[in-house]
Amino acid sequence: MAGCLLGLGIGCRITSAAMVPLLGGLILMVGLPERRRRGATLFMGMAVIVGLLCFAPVMLRHGLAFFAFVEPSEYPP
Repeated sequence: MAGCLLGLGIGCRITSAAMVPLLGGLILMVGLPERRRRGATLFMGMAVIVGLLCFAPVMLRHGLAFFAFVEPSEYPP
C-alpha cells in the first residue's frame, strides 16, 4: 500500500522519487529478517511501476523530452 501511495506521489511531483531508495533502505533495516528483502523489493517495485504509469501518457506523447526545461522567452502581459 505504501509503495502505491508513493507512486501516486511521484505522479504528482517527480521529485518524490528521491524517497524510494531512502524508504526502501529503511524497510531493509527494520522488521523480521526473513521478510525484509521481499518487503523492500515489493515497496520499491510498486512505487516505480505506479509512478511510471502516472507518467505514461506524457511519455507516450513527448518521449523523454518531457524532462527538458524550457525557459520562457516572453512574460505574459
